[in-house]
Order: sequence, then structure tokens, then C-alpha cells
Amino acid sequence: MIRIHNLSMETRPGMAKVTFYTEDINEVDQIRSKWRDKPLKAEIKPIRHGRSKDANAYLWTLCQEIAEAIHSTRTEVYRHAIREVGVFDDLAIQRKALRSYINHWTEQGIGWQVDVFESDLIDKRGDSMKRIRVYYGSSTYDTKEMSVLIDYIVDQAKELDIPTETPDEIARMKALWKGGE
Repeated sequence: MIRIHNLSMETRPGMAKVTFYTEDINEVDQIRSKWRDKPLKAEIKPIRHGRSKDANAYLWTLCQEIAEAIHSTRTEVYRHAIREVGVFDDLAIQRKALRSYINHWTEQGIGWQVDVFESDLIDKRGDSMKRIRVYYGSSTYDTKEMSVLIDYIVDQAKELDIPTETPDEIARMKALWKGGE
């Protein structure tokens, strides 16, 4: 991965020239020597800082303790929390593509879930559509979204008389979370 500075773009009909500056000169030299005469594909996206291991580890620790208290699994506790307070989008998808879409979506991780609504829709072309709700796993969450999830899990633990960290310690862990930012 190359860290880009000062990205600029010049466009012409049917073409765009992208220019950027980087301090990763060795990385650029390696790319140039290895792939000199081959077409390349590049993806440009914001730099995401690593997640706080404390916040993530604490979330999973509490999920495990809740699971033991209610005779479930930590995965089910986590998945339930995602459905209760997690990030989601509502979509309409062609009925014939539904199974493939669900398989692709849920393969991304434990929290990546799909709810299918009962009612059918018909699109402009007359194709049968299904309304679905897709939930994102917490690995994509920004600080605010992760804070909501942790607060929910902490509240669940407290309701079961499971000891939790102090509010100050929980706030510290949440502040360190830089998941999807």
C-alpha cells in the first residue's frame, strides 16, 4: 500500500490522468520494476486506522460472559446485538438474485446478516423483487457506531449482573476505536 499525498486529476474526453505524490519511493520503484510494461489496476481509498484491540476484545469478552449466563454462544449474542443496534441498509433485490446475494453478503463475516421481508414488490419491468435488510459487521463501524454497540452489550451484561469495566475505562476504549473512519 502506498500512502498518497496531494492527489490531483486532469480529465479529457474518455480519459483521466491521476497524479499523486508519495514518500514511499522504494515501494514505487518496486512496482515500476516488477510491473513495468503491464496494465495495472489501482484502488484509492481513505486510510483507516487500526481498531482498538481493547474495545474489540472487551466486546467479545462480554459476549462470551453473556452467552454463558443465558446458555447461548458468543456468536449468537454478537449477532443479536448487531440486529438490535447495528448498522444496516434496506434494499430491494430481484427475487431470482436473492439467494446469491445473501450468500455473498453473509460470507463477509459473522455480523454480516440479512433479513428478508415477507412482502413482494414489482419493479418497473414487472420483475418480482424482495425487500431485505442487510446488516454490516462491526469491523466496518466508525467510533460512534462501535460505541453504540459496546453500550448495548455493556447494558446487556449489567442486566445479567455481569461485572463490567468502569464508565471511564469503557469511554477510553471507545475513544481508541477507529474502525470505519
